[in-house]
Amino acid sequence: WYVYFYNYSNGAYWYRYRGFIREPEIVCRNLIDMEVSTAVSNPYNVTSNPLGVANADTVRVTLVLDENVTIDGEPRHVEHYLDFDVTPRLP
Repeated sequence: WYVYFYNYSNGAYWYRYRGFIREPEIVCRNLIDMEVSTAVSNPYNVTSNPLGVANADTVRVTLVLDENVTIDGEPRHVEHYLDFDVTPRLP
């Protein structure tokens, strides 16, 4: 596991590394996609990109979950989108 964060506005950076061995485990069922974005890769703009990241110290994680379910006896395909923002503490 390796995380690297760089702040383009002031040149500050940090990273963390952790190696471990464990038995395989399902962490999240039906995960089909994961996207990580920052103010550099997905900048906020009030007119052209209002869903972008505004804070330079924020990392947005988007997960897409996919599932086939039965609703009222009918098979349905359902996708859920989960977004959350992370602001790392600098050392």
